[in-house]
Amino acid sequence: MHRPATEDEARARDAIDGRVTFAIVAFAATGGLIVLLDRVGVSERFIAAIGPTTALLALGLIGFVLRTMRISGFYAASRSAPPAYAGFATAAIATALAAPFTPPVSDLYSGAGVFTGFALGLACLAFVSGPYLRRTGAFSISDLVGARFENMALRLGAALLVGVSALLAGMAGFETAVSALSTIAGLSRGVAAVAVAAVLVVATVPGGLSGVLWAAVAAAGVALAGFALPLLLAALAGQAIPLPVLGDQEAWRRATSLISFWQGDSGQPVGLWLSLGMALGMAASAPLIAPFLTVRDRTAALRAGVGAGLWSAVLAALVAATVAASALGLIDQLGGRRPDR
Repeated sequence: MHRPATEDEARARDAIDGRVTFAIVAFAATGGLIVLLDRVGVSERFIAAIGPTTALLALGLIGFVLRTMRISGFYAASRSAPPAYAGFATAAIATALAAPFTPPVSDLYSGAGVFTGFALGLACLAFVSGPYLRRTGAFSISDLVGARFENMALRLGAALLVGVSALLAGMAGFETAVSALSTIAGLSRGVAAVAVAAVLVVATVPGGLSGVLWAAVAAAGVALAGFALPLLLAALAGQAIPLPVLGDQEAWRRATSLISFWQGDSGQPVGLWLSLGMALGMAASAPLIAPFLTVRDRTAALRAGVGAGLWSAVLAALVAATVAASALGLIDQLGGRRPDR
């Protein structure tokens, strides 16, 4: 049963809303300043560097303004996060976890198998594991196993498995962020690594899970705007948006044919075990479960799961349309050749 928020919870929520609103307004104002600098003729290299730098500073600012000394606030964001935002954050984290598996696909695995498992795992997380963990009050799969079973070996094994998987996911995300910042901003890998590490510390240490949640929400907003605005401008200019259902289906077929041609014969057929392993990993992933721990109860967790599914579908469609539109834009310059030739 849904219970009304207490006075303390409402006050804490208002404080969080005010701080997050301040950070978002500051980020939007900085974005407008960047556009203005571009219009007055500032060098392209400076504009390319200031964009990701501003985004990183904004994420760090969110974590700093959400600093807390309360244990419940640090470990569970005071259980006061709105379900809509928790679902939005989950979609952002899920998209980040899926990004390394986008084309070109390695010869060692099946891209279709990975994304089939990804979709099944996200559905299981949204409607089973996430709400169930929130109902039990556990903070992770290992916490749930530790509370339900007395066998020390089983407890340690679950904790080790969850810890190692979370560590590997974090290392992959850190490497992706460092590579992207180094490429876009023109920084050396050492400087980029220090910058990303500093932002992670500022975004997570002062506010704990609250900082992580709202930083993920902000990152999702940046990703949504970054993918949607170019497509919107293209649509307003009369260009076709390549999507199989909501867009130009013929353009989508052309784009997928081009990508398949450029990619060649890489990748493997869809495998049951690969899809099953991906699904189980997604459903038990500590980073994905975290936003569900910040809502008030199981009902709110289910609502967050619905939001996560919808926002994940939106982000996936935007990414797919952007990749397809880029492929169609390159075909005239490449003359039908593979982009690495």
